[in-house]
Amino acid sequence: MITPDIEKFVDIVFTQNTSLQETSVQGNDFNTELSSVGLNTSINFEKTDFEFDEEKSVLDALDTGERKASPVVNLLNTPVIELSPGKEKVLGIFKELFINIGVWDSNIDNFSPDEELDPDDLKIKNKLLGLTLIKSILYLAEIGEIDERFKGWWRKFLNKYVEKLDKIVTFKIQETSLDKKGLYLWVFNKEIKYVGIASANYARTLKNEYGNLKGYQCTINGNVSRCKLNSSVQTALNQGQEVEYWISPMSDPDLEKIYNDNQETLENYIQEKGKKSFTQQSLEVIESCLIYKFDTLKPNGLNGNYSNGKVGNDLKSKGSLEPKNQEMEEINRLQELAGIPKKSQILYRIDPSLEKLGIVDDSEIESGSDEWVELVSLIYQIPFDGDIENFLLQIDKKSQEIDFPISKLEMQLDVRGIEIV
Repeated sequence: MITPDIEKFVDIVFTQNTSLQETSVQGNDFNTELSSVGLNTSINFEKTDFEFDEEKSVLDALDTGERKASPVVNLLNTPVIELSPGKEKVLGIFKELFINIGVWDSNIDNFSPDEELDPDDLKIKNKLLGLTLIKSILYLAEIGEIDERFKGWWRKFLNKYVEKLDKIVTFKIQETSLDKKGLYLWVFNKEIKYVGIASANYARTLKNEYGNLKGYQCTINGNVSRCKLNSSVQTALNQGQEVEYWISPMSDPDLEKIYNDNQETLENYIQEKGKKSFTQQSLEVIESCLIYKFDTLKPNGLNGNYSNGKVGNDLKSKGSLEPKNQEMEEINRLQELAGIPKKSQILYRIDPSLEKLGIVDDSEIESGSDEWVELVSLIYQIPFDGDIENFLLQIDKKSQEIDFPISKLEMQLDVRGIEIV
């Protein structure tokens, strides 16, 4: 039996690779080598002239127009199963609000009859139902000033990064490289806190995404990552920290050279076919290496995950990228030439995949963990791009095509003494 003391001992002796702890910067430019993580290249960053552009109250920031949106009544008339997680949260808050003011009957999960409602409450209910989400938030803030029942309710519809703010800032940089794409860093008090990608160009990423939030992005159904960065920058500035924005412009020829110099390794992480372009995938591999090297994953930094999940898995477990497994590729090719069914190919891949990952008998693997994702990715030959929902959908689709669901894989692992928990 593994006791807490043994677990603590193992954690100390066999620590998981997290980063190379190169997290501080000085001067106006610096160069970082990636050979230590398996890439024969270096990335040069330069500091920009970062500054505030404008400051608005949260309500003023919300009232900056919104994308085409339907009224709240449409949300209430849509089956919950068809709603996105964000919209489901919005629906829950509206129901909570309507219950609070006495117009919703939770016993029947619907509005109380109009004839039973106070005329003023009926008027408020009908107005809210006819407004879009942003307009309803602004309306709730307005009536909250004169009716205590509504005071503060508007903030419940904001995401956690905006909910507690009084002001929202916009910011900009004055540079000649804004029309280029590449990588960037947010640096607080000389410490690197976030690594990001400007996949189109810096102007679009900074101004339209992080530096100038739109109202719809601030809601619980909005873009949380953009609000997180804006809020983090604002909080750091409010605390008196020095905030810097560093960039590393990269052209397509630059990325092609990196690929050519590291082709054997990058073939293991860049898909020939897929939704993402070669440029985007290349930037995501480099970004993931920098996230690891600069240790900017939460809680040390602001990055939520690795943009290339396979890169992140290999760096965390091995500390370096690995060349493509040519032996496994050749086995797969020969199996196809020999007419071996794909279902059988899955069975042939199990043992080599377990060996590659160092998974031995009497092991437990947590379902959905990084180790589980990497194992399933190897066996089903579905690359993991960091989006777990999309990954699971692809696995489900392929498993149906070849009649080999995850449950059958778990049975095969169980025979080998490996339990999925």
